[in-house]
Amino acid sequence: MYILYFSSLAIVFCCAALMTKMMLEKEIFHRDVPNSRSMHQAITPRGGGLAIIIASVVGFLLVTLCTSSYFQDYLFWCVGPLLAVTAIGWLDDHKDQSIAIRLGVQCTAAMVVSYVVLDHSGNFSNVNLLFIAAFIFASFVIVWYINLFNFMDGLDGIASCQSIIVCLTFAYWFWSANAYPLALLSGLTGAASGGFLIFNWSPAKVFIGDVGSLSLGFLMGTFSLCATLLFDIPLVASLVIMAVFLFDATYTLLKRMLTKQKWWRAHRSHLYQRAANFMNHRSIVMVTVMINLCLSIVATWYISERKFGVLLLLFVVAALYCLALLIEKKDSTAVATN
Repeated sequence: MYILYFSSLAIVFCCAALMTKMMLEKEIFHRDVPNSRSMHQAITPRGGGLAIIIASVVGFLLVTLCTSSYFQDYLFWCVGPLLAVTAIGWLDDHKDQSIAIRLGVQCTAAMVVSYVVLDHSGNFSNVNLLFIAAFIFASFVIVWYINLFNFMDGLDGIASCQSIIVCLTFAYWFWSANAYPLALLSGLTGAASGGFLIFNWSPAKVFIGDVGSLSLGFLMGTFSLCATLLFDIPLVASLVIMAVFLFDATYTLLKRMLTKQKWWRAHRSHLYQRAANFMNHRSIVMVTVMINLCLSIVATWYISERKFGVLLLLFVVAALYCLALLIEKKDSTAVATN
């Protein structure tokens, strides 16, 4: 089984890289023209995340079918919503879709997955008030994951690197919980992200686009939901490995709301964007990778020990808050100097 698992990861890694290269040569991607809010200066194709989704999902289906593995039905019900999110992301990369359409597709996809996973969890005997509350909360979490990944997709390689670390961490957790289909899907998604990273690393030849960031956010939310409800993996652990993206997106949104800015409009006030005023893109991504690796180790330790969960989460938030204050201070100094 180990040989098959790691072989499939290697094959999907190569397939995602080759698929991205072929799509670039065929020029099927929409070209992203820089504007005042952009982090890049040159016209660059976007939408390369499509290769990640195709390689990981097709690879997962082929391995499952060829090995006659049991295909857990809650995963079957995740494929349709994932493809819907992927489709709206692809359309948005080529022509901006209205907020109502984008949010409508995201909410519908999140509700389908939330209902299926909650129904399979065995924690609810029927649809009651508790089920409805859990359903609303789970749907909100997935929609937030979808959008925070989209918010944080602004530097070459940052979303790809996040996907690699988070997906491979989830793969290890699911494998340890004997949830092999989920371990395979999350592992293949991480491997496909690695293949795409070859072309997405700074200076990027192609951007992941909404098709990639929205789909990956959907998968991260789904993995977190399955981990907590189906395999007794603490929610704290899932929050910790996503802490960098969760904190930056939430912190920036709350700050813009509190300062009465038009928070729903595109901007350049995320922490990673402000850090770009005094650091180069590669350095920011490498720092983010190092933080994420540490968080992955800490979260994995917590799953085995089950100690100090609330304190651990508070410590991570406090550490990231201190980092946010440092970034804002250095940014203010850099802007004043220039």
